[in-house]
Amino acid sequence: MKPKTLYGVGILLLVFLLASGGVALAWSLPSESRPSARLPMHTATVNAYNTVITVTTTADPDDDQQYVCYTAGVGQTPRTPCTLRQALEESHTLDPSAGPILITFDLPDVESHNGSGDDYWVIQLAETGYTNALPDVGNQTTIDGSTQPGGRSDGPKIILRGPENVPEGYALVLEEGSTVRGLAFQKFRMHVQINGSDNTVEDSWFGLDDDGMDVYLRDEEHPEDGSGQSGVSTADNNTNNTIQNNVLTHFRAAAINVRGDSSSVLSNTVGTLADG
Repeated sequence: MKPKTLYGVGILLLVFLLASGGVALAWSLPSESRPSARLPMHTATVNAYNTVITVTTTADPDDDQQYVCYTAGVGQTPRTPCTLRQALEESHTLDPSAGPILITFDLPDVESHNGSGDDYWVIQLAETGYTNALPDVGNQTTIDGSTQPGGRSDGPKIILRGPENVPEGYALVLEEGSTVRGLAFQKFRMHVQINGSDNTVEDSWFGLDDDGMDVYLRDEEHPEDGSGQSGVSTADNNTNNTIQNNVLTHFRAAAINVRGDSSSVLSNTVGTLADG
């Protein structure tokens, strides 16, 4: 898909903070104080996790919930190479004592965009009959795209691209105590929904093309839909969620929509491209 050029968008940081009083805030971020949004700022420390599941392919052959990567539950079957979908299914299979869980990436160089392993990898998600594009993220699970060896240093190494027939739900739904880090999201109606407390979304791109220099339209035939409906949203009655150091652009509604108490929205760049 050839993305359209984004016109007339300034550096407006638009955040809806919808707490019990329904307050909406918007403010501009001066250019001299804008964060450097292209560089990842956080990385996982593997020894801080009880379980590590490593994704080893960009493939997503189907949305069958019976397949996992390494440790099967009742009615499930291990299947390699390990896909991101299977890794998420496995994280739900494991006993809660297995948490916190880290999902890392070790994708082959030949599956990278240029085939040499020095730029980025695209995970093209399969068509799905489920509401959301991928299984929920729970059980204190972190998905960390920055763990991929090699690749670029000026943007997320892992791009999640929605299927041609985009589900009406979200790309990912976070439950309790989970983290999404170092991913780029393209072609979803709604991107990340936070349904619990103590979650983090950081160092990610929402609605940008592969190199972050243009908008990736959800539907080229309907450019009025922009890059999707929303970027990151939280549900009511949750606390201590953090949304930081992300780039979000060209949404029909709020790029960041926060409900609940004691959550943090820090150093995000909204309405611009990756270079601010």
